[in-house]
Amino acid sequence: MAHTLMARLPALDRAGSRNGQHRHSPREHFRGEICLAAFRAFTAAEFIIAMKLGLTLREAAMRCGSNIRYVRAAIILLEHGDQNLIDQVLHGERNILVAAASVQGLVKLIALFKTVSAETRAAFHSATGSVDLSTPAARTAAAGMFDPETIWEDMVLPSLGSNGGHQPHAPSASLR
Repeated sequence: MAHTLMARLPALDRAGSRNGQHRHSPREHFRGEICLAAFRAFTAAEFIIAMKLGLTLREAAMRCGSNIRYVRAAIILLEHGDQNLIDQVLHGERNILVAAASVQGLVKLIALFKTVSAETRAAFHSATGSVDLSTPAARTAAAGMFDPETIWEDMVLPSLGSNGGHQPHAPSASLR
């Protein structure tokens, strides 16, 4: 009988408001506009990547008050190098784990691509139809695949942006 009476009692909701007061975490989550958890993780990641102190993920996370999952995510984001994405994470606009997961495959692919031989890269470019632009010689060879008009109309003119309604001059005959 006692258990049926307790089942009818309202549940105590400690996370909700009590008399108009909300329970706040004892830890500060933001300082200014910076998410402190992400900031700590990026600091630990920089210890590991840039400082070459020989720290493990666990040691770097402990020194900075972070955790291993966040530090690993921060390393992925730093290796990706998209400063806009890093800024979104630091300002609390994106979760660090979700942001890292969204670029992790690309980071792994680029790291692997950098380790393969020139022959493997050539085979990759041939199989995918992509063009190697990694060296000046490769860029010159790639440019040779296009006629001057295509380069002018598809590459140069769009990079000039708005020109106030004036018609651009065509390339001179000496450039052809």
